[in-house]
Amino acid sequence: MNKSLRSTVLVSILFFALSGCSSWRIAAPVPYGNNAEVKTIALMAVYVSPFQQPQTPVADASTFNKKTDALADELNNLLAQKAEQYAQSLEKGMKMQLGVDVIAGEELKSRKGYDRYLRDEEKEPLQIKGSTPFKTIYVAPGGVNNFKFDNGQLQTFIDESPRLRSIARKQVRNLEANAVAFSHTRVVIDQVAPLGKKAAARLYTDIYVYDDRGKLIGHGSGETKSLNIVGDTVVDYKKVMDQYPELQRRVLEEMAKTEEEA
Repeated sequence: MNKSLRSTVLVSILFFALSGCSSWRIAAPVPYGNNAEVKTIALMAVYVSPFQQPQTPVADASTFNKKTDALADELNNLLAQKAEQYAQSLEKGMKMQLGVDVIAGEELKSRKGYDRYLRDEEKEPLQIKGSTPFKTIYVAPGGVNNFKFDNGQLQTFIDESPRLRSIARKQVRNLEANAVAFSHTRVVIDQVAPLGKKAAARLYTDIYVYDDRGKLIGHGSGETKSLNIVGDTVVDYKKVMDQYPELQRRVLEEMAKTEEEA
């Protein structure tokens, strides 16, 4: 074995040893458990963003990304399917683990202010510009995006926009609830092996709850352990996204704690 090939093999072994050691990370920056007065939560939207593809090392990442891009049609269908599945899962999970009634999907249409809620829909921000074949942030059927952000930067809007509180306050009123909730889930791919042969992929999710004053009263976040994927079949990506029910369970479990328990 020549020196160059030996170095490549050693780097690959180290890569997979390190990525295999990763573990689940769960946190509740804002515990929800002190909100016994909240009886009803309207689930505004369940977002699933496109895959966050690796950028470095440039040559290796480019090689890996070509495999992902080649599956774009199938993977876009997968993202849309998962948005619907995640919404159903989150509705059930919030009822069970947070002890609230959840208004979601078609049931939202029964609320007196639903038409006003629908008038505030923002469709354009869900479309991503550029050469990427992944051009849509998916919202589960029945949900509506009320957030206006630039070129797919949903998480930046959530983290930084001063408008979010007023939007949440308004929709609590429109949907006749005590609070509103939404979630954002996405797959992050990084740690690309030499020649783009494999990479590490993790599933992230954030769940937010805002009350009728526009105050953030619950925020849970989590990421799964890394899974090593070759990336040339849909099965690889589905395997990562199939971890959602357990990730959601752990995040809601942490959110349900009171500030004293957290």
